[in-house]
Amino acid sequence: MKDNTSSTEIMIKAENISVSFTEKRNGRKVTHTVLRELSFEMKQGEILGLAGESGSGKSTLAKTLLGITELQCGEFTINDKSPQMVFQDPFSALNPAKTIRFILEEPLKISGVKDREERLKKVKDSLLSVGLEEILLERKPAELSGGQRQRICIAAALMNDPGLLIADEPVSALDVTVQAQVLALLKKLKEERGFSILFISHDLRTMYNFCDRVMILKEGRIAEQGKVEELYRDPKDPYTKLLLESAGIRQS
Repeated sequence: MKDNTSSTEIMIKAENISVSFTEKRNGRKVTHTVLRELSFEMKQGEILGLAGESGSGKSTLAKTLLGITELQCGEFTINDKSPQMVFQDPFSALNPAKTIRFILEEPLKISGVKDREERLKKVKDSLLSVGLEEILLERKPAELSGGQRQRICIAAALMNDPGLLIADEPVSALDVTVQAQVLALLKKLKEERGFSILFISHDLRTMYNFCDRVMILKEGRIAEQGKVEELYRDPKDPYTKLLLESAGIRQS
């Protein structure tokens, strides 16, 4: 990954990126290509939806952009030195043995904030920004509801003001009412702070109301991408049409 801070308009620029995994099967090495020559751009301040069936490469792309998964071919630039991620399962993402205060302070410690009072103030402000009360600071993740835990994950991810938030199925483990609340919170925080969101989901209905643009992945390739209204109204690729029909979304 290269870091690029010269552009003021583009958050992510990817050019022909490919990712493969090799495994042994019956004594032989078998290579699976998960991402195939992906090229796309994402604007600063944009919410870009990434959709596709399970195995299409959505999560692999997210992990590649964060440097978790190795890139084999191509290159990309991110106009942010410390992009952060919010995962699907908030319970697995939080250390069950630590208090909420410890979890929220950890990013500040890592970034070099040594003053305890300053850290505590930032933690309290962050907690309030995601709609939670200070009384939760000394509790542990198991004592919180699923929605509260995901709000803590969002607060931790945004603690050091990243320019890019990658949200991998961030509401799929929550009930419908809580999903709407968390999505509204993400949109509110995005408008207040101006960060970009790469929003990964299988739910095209949710994407319609949340995203500015949508990119459809099929077997590691981009099948189609475009503004939400245009792509949903008049999809060009048969795979996009199939996904929309499966979600009960009618095209004109």
